[in-house]
Amino acid sequence: MISKQFECVRGALVDLGAFLNIAAADEHVPEVERWIRTIKERVRSIYDSLTFKKMPARLIAEMIYTSVYWLNIFPSESGVSSTLSPKALVTGCKPDIHNHCKLEFGTYVQTHEAHNNSMSWIKRDSQD
Repeated sequence: MISKQFECVRGALVDLGAFLNIAAADEHVPEVERWIRTIKERVRSIYDSLTFKKMPARLIAEMIYTSVYWLNIFPSESGVSSTLSPKALVTGCKPDIHNHCKLEFGTYVQTHEAHNNSMSWIKRDSQD
């Protein structure tokens, strides 16, 4: 049985030149199924390349985020633009090779951030 909750926007989408395809509850949309399979394959390849014995939930979530990020960073052959990626179209941000391609996912890094040991950041109560 097809849900009617999105039928109200069909006319507005036709005016914009878009086609609304409402899927039934158990109907599979091949394009979406293929996209999900691609993401799963990429996450599995990252997972297999890591040397960790246990994977925290946050690391798995970041693997998924990274996979989707890299899929959206390049223009799609069947997309609306042959030069702009989906990410650039939605956010306006283009990838920077010096920022986005420095390290491989899962690489251990040690950083140092400037700091001081003073207590000046503590807000004092006015009654002191």
